[in-house]
Amino acid sequence: MRFDPDQDASEANQPEDERPQPPEELVRQDINLDLQLKLDVPDMEFEVNPRLDSGLLISAEKLKGMYYELGEVDTRPLPLYRAHPIYPPRADQLGIEGSVEVEFIINAAGRAERIRIVRATPAGYFENSVVKAVESSKFKPAVLDGEPVAVKVVTTYGFNKN
Repeated sequence: MRFDPDQDASEANQPEDERPQPPEELVRQDINLDLQLKLDVPDMEFEVNPRLDSGLLISAEKLKGMYYELGEVDTRPLPLYRAHPIYPPRADQLGIEGSVEVEFIINAAGRAERIRIVRATPAGYFENSVVKAVESSKFKPAVLDGEPVAVKVVTTYGFNKN
């Protein structure tokens, strides 16, 4: 074994057959990545809207998940059956009062969907009762251009012990 000043000290103490070998020549390989982007896009029907200067009118019901704001519809939704939330027994026993602000979509069939609690005061007592009440309610849907459409609604339920 001879001394090489450029050699690492740990390598110098190893027999030649145990020393790390230089890497084999790297071979470049072209890999064909035939990627296809698949989007879940619904079929959209559209028509020219004569009320617009330019552009297309696309029916919101044709676009999954689309809805209108209350100010954008000709007729607002009306409750046909409004379920009242049950005062939770735990909150009742503890004498807790509060309120829950809830947001949901009334679809074109008049049912509530995508229910989301915006705020609950105090949190953890009344939310489940409100969600069940909204799910059980039935509405006459909002109307735009003579057709029922989905619309976003925000409302507040109060819980008072009187």
